[in-house]
Amino acid sequence: MTQTTQDTGATREPDARTDAAAALRRLVEAVRTLDDAALRSPSALDGWTVGHVLSHVAMVGDALARQAELAARGPRRDGRGLRGRGCGPRRRDRGGRDPVA
Repeated sequence: MTQTTQDTGATREPDARTDAAAALRRLVEAVRTLDDAALRSPSALDGWTVGHVLSHVAMVGDALARQAELAARGPRRDGRGLRGRGCGPRRRDRGGRDPVA
């Protein structure tokens, strides 16, 4: 992890946003050097190309960024949390009951 810190008073803690941005820059720089043949080449994951892995990483990164943005806004005033904001349906237990309700 990058040794970026944010002053929080008595202690200094890593600034995750700065570290994430630095990691993303390093990844983008590395990916820019890949040609089409490299993107189509097999990855260490059976059945996945390097392009598949990079696409997966990008989509997970987008999802995590959305979650961080929502979390930074704080709790919703209507008490619904993140549900109802495009986060997908609630999962049901085997009996069809909603475990959150």
